[in-house]
Amino acid sequence: VKTVGLGGTPPCSLNGCINCDVGQLYYKKSGSPLVPMKNTQGNHIGYSQVKVSKTGNGYSIYKYFGSDLWENLHNDIAYKNVNLTPPCPADLPNWPPPPVPFEYKRGELKEEQYFNQQGNILSEKWYTCDYEIVPETYTPARVITYAVGVGNGRATEYNLSAKKKINNSVTDRNYNLVNSIILSNVSTSFYESLYHNNLTRIVSTDSKGETTEAKYKYAFDYVNAGCEAISNCYSTYAGDLAYHTSNYQAALSSCGSNYNCKWNAFLTYRVNLAQIRVNYINCRATNFTNSSNTYDNCFDNAIAAADGMLKPVYWLKKKSRNPLIESTSWKNGKLTGAEYYRYDILNSNPDQLYVKYIDKINLAAPSISFQPSNVSGVTITRDSRFETEVELKSNNENLLQSISRGGSIVSYLWGYGGKNPVAEIAGKSYDDVLTESGINISILNSPASESAMRTELDKLLTLQGAMSTTYTYKPILGISSATDTRGRRSFYEYDLFGRLILIKDHDNNIIKKICYNYAGQPEACPIQNYGAAVWRATGQTRCQPCAANSNYNSGIREKEEKDINPVTNLGLRWVTDPSGTCPTPPDWVNGSTYCEQTNTAPFELTGNQVISQIDINPCSPSYNTTQQVIIPNPGACPVCSPACNAPSQKCINGTCVNGTWEIIRVRKMGKTGPWECTYAWCFPDQTVSSYTQIVTSSTACSITCF
Repeated sequence: VKTVGLGGTPPCSLNGCINCDVGQLYYKKSGSPLVPMKNTQGNHIGYSQVKVSKTGNGYSIYKYFGSDLWENLHNDIAYKNVNLTPPCPADLPNWPPPPVPFEYKRGELKEEQYFNQQGNILSEKWYTCDYEIVPETYTPARVITYAVGVGNGRATEYNLSAKKKINNSVTDRNYNLVNSIILSNVSTSFYESLYHNNLTRIVSTDSKGETTEAKYKYAFDYVNAGCEAISNCYSTYAGDLAYHTSNYQAALSSCGSNYNCKWNAFLTYRVNLAQIRVNYINCRATNFTNSSNTYDNCFDNAIAAADGMLKPVYWLKKKSRNPLIESTSWKNGKLTGAEYYRYDILNSNPDQLYVKYIDKINLAAPSISFQPSNVSGVTITRDSRFETEVELKSNNENLLQSISRGGSIVSYLWGYGGKNPVAEIAGKSYDDVLTESGINISILNSPASESAMRTELDKLLTLQGAMSTTYTYKPILGISSATDTRGRRSFYEYDLFGRLILIKDHDNNIIKKICYNYAGQPEACPIQNYGAAVWRATGQTRCQPCAANSNYNSGIREKEEKDINPVTNLGLRWVTDPSGTCPTPPDWVNGSTYCEQTNTAPFELTGNQVISQIDINPCSPSYNTTQQVIIPNPGACPVCSPACNAPSQKCINGTCVNGTWEIIRVRKMGKTGPWECTYAWCFPDQTVSSYTQIVTSSTACSITCF
């Protein structure tokens, strides 16, 4: 394996045998690999083909894209001959080795083939996909190590970058029994947007040569020209990179065989590369990622100026939501249909964005013309043939009402906390349903009994000019009953595993029975009424809360169980779990603190701080007991040397300091005197001694301390 100096391969030789600082380097030969076994995407072994056989029913073959590192290398497993005379072979690996690149195709399906029992091919699919490098993700990198016996470092340079899938094609062929193609279809999916990775086109061509195409536009595709014109900083970075690379190559050329010159040129080049990378990152931060960046400011202004058509789309982008806005279908290059989803802002709250209109272009015959929707100033322009097909009403989370172009209206009621649709009413608006039926929405969304839920929903059956279908549910399982427009109910029952087993009519007659058994076993499908709870562990455990204070645990471990019998449906419970323990450690809370002193005169501070603690955990064995914790803390409890032995002295920052005898307090006794003057020792740290003396004087005194 050839080793490469800190200059890497480029500066001092074409393929790494000559080093900038030491000149010629030697090869290393070893009976075992110098480079450990590598893996790609976590694996060093992969399957390029898998065969699946079905007894008496032919077989299938699946082929996958493998590793380009393996499939495209045709060298022997080892380099056995070494040429010590420069130039050395360019295909020898560098040391240290760079990371194995990420292979985007690896593991994706490449081909499917289906054969009958006689080995005749019936059908096959071929898959191809293309990726392109995203320029903004290009990052130069290097790996450095120190070779045995060589004093300086060795480095290999490489690049990091991300790729984006731009298309994916599927060729589908069907054969007759003499292996002749009778049907062929090629379908290609495209991911062409600069602003997201969603599917943008699907093009299919059949064996007759006819082409169908579907095109999709999403919220992220509606861009503000002014904001998108803000530089992504990459073009400047790329220009600077080309400039410094050109200068570096010129410097190398002028150095001739002077390795020190080449090394210095390389160091200058690396410094320049680092600086332009810093400039690039700073530019990106200013334009896009800082808290007040150029793009966000621009886009906020665009939202404020946008009209009712464009503003919701801009808000979708602001909220990082990228739903489909426009879709079109084509055949042989002619438009056959189009849909446009018009969003609205509910209650002027940009967090509540919903589809208000579904617009369509309905064509009597394919059309050769179509104007794709685009941002134009403060609005969205689109094809003039769009007509409103459906108008929707929503509460942001759930659809409440739809009105078709023909005027038919359907309303929807939701229950169980807004999670399940409980009624579909044709012929009445949502507001009229609430007003005329007198139904109580809060009951539908509260944990009411099933019978109470049905009673409330039955109010809808009396609506004049409307046809209502209602539903009740069993939590987790599914529908428990359905009532049609004639008021006739169907009932649904489930087994212990949550599987539907019975559907009964309004007279409780079984109209459908579903049995479950493993293949090859005799059918056993008894109808039972499971009247006892069946408790099953959910896998959740906990420490039982302390009765006196739920912030602590009692020391008992519990496991959660659920009644899986839909008949009893007792919900969840906690039971003692003897398989584990729950420690109840004390919760010590700090109380008073003081500085520790020696037990004998002159009672000097030891430098330790004493903290008094009490256990406040009511379920702890040491509850309400106290302890003292002694910790070294000379900052709070300094030790003086020499010792302070008089009231006039104080230990300040480890030094014994003498105070001055000063008046610290003055009080006049009565209207005419006398004066009471209080003296104490005043210290430089703005404190006074605990020792004081009061002197009475017939003349006035004043404070002299501080």
